[in-house]
Amino acid sequence: MSRKRWNGWLHQWVFIGPALFFFTLIIAIPFLMSFYYSFTDWDGIASHAPKWVGVSNFKTIFTDDTDFRNSFWFTIRFSLAEIVFT
Repeated sequence: MSRKRWNGWLHQWVFIGPALFFFTLIIAIPFLMSFYYSFTDWDGIASHAPKWVGVSNFKTIFTDDTDFRNSFWFTIRFSLAEIVFT
């Protein structure tokens, strides 16, 4: 690779590097961690390692949790009303 081309790549990484670093630190890592923890039985405080439970958390939310069902239905109605009236 020529020196001029290498210099061009260096300039690009100097500008995009910090943005990529902070995006990864603030957005990507917490998103991936929340995806992982949604499949575990961990309260976020206990010092023990999270126990893998698979999709049982989602099954419980969609079948047994009436608060989730009520909140979800309210959100659907609110969104539709906002779309229509806006």
